[in-house]
Amino acid sequence: MKKNFISNSRESIRMFKNPLFEGLSKVPYFVPLIVYVPVVGYFCWESFNANGILGFLGHFLLGLFIWTLTEYVLHRFVFHFYPKSEWGKRIHFIFHGVHHDYPNDAQRLVMPPSASIPLALAFFFLFKWLLAPAMLEGFLPDLFLVTCATI
Repeated sequence: MKKNFISNSRESIRMFKNPLFEGLSKVPYFVPLIVYVPVVGYFCWESFNANGILGFLGHFLLGLFIWTLTEYVLHRFVFHFYPKSEWGKRIHFIFHGVHHDYPNDAQRLVMPPSASIPLALAFFFLFKWLLAPAMLEGFLPDLFLVTCATI
């Protein structure tokens, strides 16, 4: 098995030739807090108002379970899939490989809003279609909490 490259450098590697794309790929760790705390607060409030404290807590715990399972499946089978094509390797590196190869890069500890907002919207509509609205309201805060716990 090939040994993975891991840099001990705190510097950021350049991922894109285009300066706009490069800038959008970097973000301080606290930006997701600024972007998502109001959204999570809204969904918690809506869930609490619609379901009461016990319903909210039940959906919150169910959401935590569903998100943990979803995140595991994504991480195990999507983020750690090693493509054979050069194009696939490049896409994999951009989405997740840089996280492992440069773990000390302070500007790439969290997913930037330029990528996380479209993904969050995709998950929102997917789970809105699959789950009862109250469970969705429990799922989204857990998605945020788990993301923040990895910072």
